[in-house]
Amino acid sequence: MTKLKSILGILVVLLLITSNVSATSLTTTTAQSVVVKTQFETETEDSPDMYIGESELLKNGTMGEDRITIFSEYDGWGLVNSTQFTEILTEPISEIMLVGTKQYPTLLSNDGQLILPCNGVVTSTDKSGSHEGYTAVDIANSIGSPLYAPEDCVITMAEYYGGYGNCLQMSGGKYSFLFGHLSAFNVSVGQEVSKGDIIGFMGSTGNSTGSHLHLEVYINGEKQYIPNVFNLGMGDTI
Repeated sequence: MTKLKSILGILVVLLLITSNVSATSLTTTTAQSVVVKTQFETETEDSPDMYIGESELLKNGTMGEDRITIFSEYDGWGLVNSTQFTEILTEPISEIMLVGTKQYPTLLSNDGQLILPCNGVVTSTDKSGSHEGYTAVDIANSIGSPLYAPEDCVITMAEYYGGYGNCLQMSGGKYSFLFGHLSAFNVSVGQEVSKGDIIGFMGSTGNSTGSHLHLEVYINGEKQYIPNVFNLGMGDTI
């Protein structure tokens, strides 16, 4: 009887070992796939026709697609191994942006948003009349010197206006402007202009003793202290 029990015990152990071997040697593999979008890059091309700081979309980009597949291997006890493969289905196509390389013809405003409308010499700052409290500035140059739009604007006046002579008024985003004493206009009322466009020419019309631009800058209808807008002082050459 004792010998029979020993034999039965050995058989049970062998069965358990066989069971464990079967459980650990049986493996299955699953695969899960998902298609994901891949971001396109942005490439730039220089444009000599646009000012520094300006940009424009030349060509739209297109997202790419990848298929990601995860293979998971299991045995009787759980996950044994996991492997990820990526298949490129379509390559993304880069968008192309034009970026300006052209220098502005004059200096920038203190906030970098505006350009000074002309080149020349500052000949008048704080004096009585329309300049009181340095709320206007005169910049002298020869008759016919170009005058530039300080920012993207809509022209609201282009006519002879009392002591200002030939006068331009225009409204941008935050700012509006008055130009006085022009020799000629290069725009008309209602016209939309871009920063740096030539909108008129310097002159000496109206109450003037020599060719210059009289410039006033407004925010919400209030004349601004010029040094808060442009870093200009008497005698400066731009």
